Amino acid sequence: MRSNHSSAVIDDLRDRIRGIETFRPHAAGRDAISTGFPGLNRLLADGGLRRGTLTEWVGDAAGNGAVTLALAVAAHILRREGTLVVIDEGREFYPVGGAQLAIPLDRTAVVRPDSTKAALWAWEQSVRCPGVAVTFGKIDPANDRAIRRLQMAAEAGGGLGFLITPPGGSGTPWAGARIWVNPHAEREVYYCRTDPHAKREVDSRPHAEREDQLVRRLRVRVVRGQAGSGEEVAELELGHEAGDVPETSELAGPVALRRPRRPRRPRRPRRSAVG
Repeated sequence: MRSNHSSAVIDDLRDRIRGIETFRPHAAGRDAISTGFPGLNRLLADGGLRRGTLTEWVGDAAGNGAVTLALAVAAHILRREGTLVVIDEGREFYPVGGAQLAIPLDRTAVVRPDSTKAALWAWEQSVRCPGVAVTFGKIDPANDRAIRRLQMAAEAGGGLGFLITPPGGSGTPWAGARIWVNPHAEREVYYCRTDPHAKREVDSRPHAEREDQLVRRLRVRVVRGQAGSGEEVAELELGHEAGDVPETSELAGPVALRRPRRPRRPRRPRRSAVG
């Protein structure tokens, strides 16, 4: 029994090692997609994100900008093609915030599964679908077998999987890129719309009274899938889109899955009482 168990462990380790070593050649024939941020593209080995791969977005703490930057990159990719699928197991996705980052809501599907098992199934089906450009959501990278299945599904579909992983984790070896995002040490600044070169720090006036645009400054580091250029950190400036959201960019109403009703059996006639 022990020898059989040891053999199974060795076979499993061999499969993982083979998958890690041959991960890049599987997607070598596919072109890279620009993130929309030249500074981030320079840090990535392929000058962008390669199709059919998973990307981890992580930081030191919650609210570090990883989610915002990932959605901004997804919005840039969706300008050319495809659909965005959000696996929103925690009911945290805010469509209005996504629209401010130029996410096309008319090409966005939000899936809210009621269990972890259902969420993983939705992940796998989404990244395998050729019409989905980006699948986005939070996921636990400790589930190694599930992430491996997602990586193979992404290779088959050719889309991108954006994994938002918990802060401080060790990550997963099945991701083609691991991008670390943290806020810039300086304060957020406003750019004047009439004079883009004029900057000033955040003031106390309400946003509706300002003629400026809030710009968030982020420090980004690629710790997996990085280029060998010697550049380690890129500083990005991320602002909201100033344009109005089109009226057609709406999310469809929620659809509940209903089980088919069983046909009712005909009632038997009551027997009359015998007097």
